[in-house]
Amino acid sequence: MRFIRLNLLVLFFLFLCSCHSEQELTSTPPELGDVPDQESWNSTLTMTNNGMVSSRIEFERMQRFSRKKIAEFSGVVEIDFFDKSGKHISYVRSDKALLHEITRRIELTGSVLVRAEDGLRLQTEKLVWDESRNKLLSDEYIKVVTAERDTIHGIGFESDKNLRNWTIKKPWGVTQQNLKIVNSTSTDDTTSGNE
Repeated sequence: MRFIRLNLLVLFFLFLCSCHSEQELTSTPPELGDVPDQESWNSTLTMTNNGMVSSRIEFERMQRFSRKKIAEFSGVVEIDFFDKSGKHISYVRSDKALLHEITRRIELTGSVLVRAEDGLRLQTEKLVWDESRNKLLSDEYIKVVTAERDTIHGIGFESDKNLRNWTIKKPWGVTQQNLKIVNSTSTDDTTSGNE
């Protein structure tokens, strides 16, 4: 009798274990463009223009999406810019960056800091490097500190990559320099620095 009870108990247990739902678990695969096809950590990417180094990007992590033609950089992102002769002219540091491979446009976000060789510094939360126009651009709040310790704030910024010819939209601050102030309308003042 014990033997039969034990067998029935084992059969009942096996029956419970073998039961399963007929519903299939379905999962939609991610779009191929949403999955990176290349990843890299703690590396350097060098960009050239006509055989000369134009910029060098050092990063903690990079994900490249070849179908979308973009690369996303995260962690600390540092970019060094060089002039046509290969001379270092400026440095940029940010928390993230997005490189559009076709246009070679880099969007930098999160605690962006720019330093020029002549001592000028710029801080903002978002900055764009547009290589086709050879310009640094921002529509966000910016703070510029010159080598002479002048401090200028503003909303909006445009400059060449060596920060020699720059324009701040809607400026305010303290300066001892002769800066050109253009007042096209009362709400759209512009300050230009040509150092």
